[in-house]
Amino acid sequence: MSIETNFIKNQKAPFYVYSKKQILENINTLKTTFPEAKILFSIKANPFPPVVEFLGENGIGSDAASQNEVWLSLKNGIKPENIYYSAAGKTVEDIEKTSKNCTITADSLNEVEMLNSYASKNGMVLEIGIRVNPLFSMFSSEAFSSKFGVDEEFIYENSEFFLKMKNIKIVGIHVHVRSQVLDSQTLIKYYNNVYDMAVKLNDVSSFDIKFINFGGGVGFAYSKETEAPLNFESLKSGFETLNSKNKSGLNAQLIIESGRFLLCGTGIYVTEIVDIKTSRGKKYLITKNGLNGFVRPSMRDIFSSVPVPDNFSSEPLYTSKNAFDISILTNETETETVDLCGNLCTAIDTLAQNIKLPKAKIGDKVMITNAGSYAFTLTPILFSSHELPKEFLI
Repeated sequence: MSIETNFIKNQKAPFYVYSKKQILENINTLKTTFPEAKILFSIKANPFPPVVEFLGENGIGSDAASQNEVWLSLKNGIKPENIYYSAAGKTVEDIEKTSKNCTITADSLNEVEMLNSYASKNGMVLEIGIRVNPLFSMFSSEAFSSKFGVDEEFIYENSEFFLKMKNIKIVGIHVHVRSQVLDSQTLIKYYNNVYDMAVKLNDVSSFDIKFINFGGGVGFAYSKETEAPLNFESLKSGFETLNSKNKSGLNAQLIIESGRFLLCGTGIYVTEIVDIKTSRGKKYLITKNGLNGFVRPSMRDIFSSVPVPDNFSSEPLYTSKNAFDISILTNETETETVDLCGNLCTAIDTLAQNIKLPKAKIGDKVMITNAGSYAFTLTPILFSSHELPKEFLI
């Protein structure tokens, strides 16, 4: 019996359990693939303090999306030089409370002005990054409007705006156009496009590019049956070529955001069957904390039943229909087809429909994989005021 299975068997449900061993394997994969890059973890994907501390101990920085995530990173041992604060809609208070403890990336012209005003009042020149909405996408040369960042063409056409900002120095750019990319050649082309854009931006007055944050994109294959995992050998080779170009060019710090890759496959959500019933020929297994314990499996059935355009993105609520493996901790070999539901007073609280599982009994534990990222943090845990799931790093 594995450590995880033994732990699950003896712990009261509902809870999440994350594996240090698997996290470390993923860290080493990214460090091998991007040996000279700085790697950041998106705190919003899993802000469990022991996880953040463990990542920091192993050289991973913080991609913080709020003032609180900056402080969470600091409290759990991540150094200010490894914390990058990038989010839309920052306030003056956010800037005042974080500017000395991280690198702030401005998301808009208004934020650029706020940062300049703050620096002026404090008699300093503040080095910042700026998020750019590029003239390309992950998959094409087509540009799109976005709630995030400053349009690339605006920067070229309005250099005088940045010249007026005497108390800031723009030393880095941040780009993020897509997550969950599983094709190495697509990522390599994207990284090169971002780098070439950084070279052009470096010629704009007030820009002195010292870091390039490529954003997310490193995908995690939720289903080994329907998705081919990212080819890290190919990705490493392509990134090495880009790194050589950078050394003889801008010589900037290259930054990769790991997104969900580091944690997603290292976590399991565990709940417990509390009732079994049959209604007009259909059998239902009722669990504790279904949708209000782990929301994404419920989103799978909702999104799978609604027709959406091919380019529709609903990350991180929904990734794919086969995103999770569900099992029951039992020695039972006989199987049956059931609907696996939670105990909320709503019909959408369904973890899986028409799923074949071992014949269950009340008290059996149900395990759901790929629960390390965007799991607890996305879930409406206050719905019906049930017991909150616990979290463990083992």
